[in-house]
Amino acid sequence: NVGNVSNSSCIGDEACSGNKGNIGVESCDGLFACLGNDASIANRSCISDEKTIEDVIGDPFDYFGACQFNEGDIRNDSCQGMEACSRNAADILSESCIGVTACLDNSADIGEGCCVGFSSCLSNSG
Repeated sequence: NVGNVSNSSCIGDEACSGNKGNIGVESCDGLFACLGNDASIANRSCISDEKTIEDVIGDPFDYFGACQFNEGDIRNDSCQGMEACSRNAADILSESCIGVTACLDNSADIGEGCCVGFSSCLSNSG
């Protein structure tokens, strides 16, 4: 872990492994959350209910954690839900990408309060 990690962050199996970015308070909370992250993540972002490999149905290695392999800056209260913002390559503003697989494989900047709901902005490219 190369970046600065704030209090109550990086909770869950392999959370923040290989992280290179700065992580705010109460972020990266979940199985594989922020694993391989390469950018800044603000407060209360990248959260999922799944915390351990036992929490996932099927092969846990078919699962992506919230913000796993993220490359874009993520602001406050964003990327909440199973696989939310995994493999994200763009900036995400506050209160965005809320829901299971929201913004998964996203490659375009997301505005504030956008992409709320199951699979919202999935594979979004602008």
